[in-house]
Amino acid sequence: MVPVDEHLITRAQSGDADAFDALLSRSDARVVQIVQGITGNMPDALDVFQNAALKAWRSLSGFRADSSFDTWLTRIAINEALSHRKKASRLRAVPLDDVCGPVLEEATASPDAGLLREDEERGLAAAMANLSSRERTVFTLKHVHDYKIREIAAMLDCAEGTVKNYLFRAVHKLRKHLTS
Repeated sequence: MVPVDEHLITRAQSGDADAFDALLSRSDARVVQIVQGITGNMPDALDVFQNAALKAWRSLSGFRADSSFDTWLTRIAINEALSHRKKASRLRAVPLDDVCGPVLEEATASPDAGLLREDEERGLAAAMANLSSRERTVFTLKHVHDYKIREIAAMLDCAEGTVKNYLFRAVHKLRKHLTS
């Protein structure tokens, strides 16, 4: 762990809210983006992040530095997002831009190209909606945020083989849905 992080964590564990804010500010935008990919929209993502930050503050005394603060916070936020999603009364379709950002190329000058792009976006959004929460989370962390399998396993607190299994199933389901 970086000495600055150790110092901030020690101060935060002693009740220094400014030190905790400094730790949060290093990863808040990235964690919110990950949570948004799970929840499907920014208002829910911000609520989930706030809950995760509060949970991290309350349980900071139990932080053992087995992983970085960033990984620990991300794990808490992912668990909060998955719980939030589970509590949702119905499954919502998520706009492609909310999940993957600008992945597809911009439409060409042809009017038909814009329609094709919209169809592709709807198809991908529908395919992503068919994934389980864990499959979607793993797929987003790996292919949108470029995390390594071992980092995802640490965030989700599971084995690397489990992450690979979720990733395999997600890719298989997406291919099946998009080619049919």
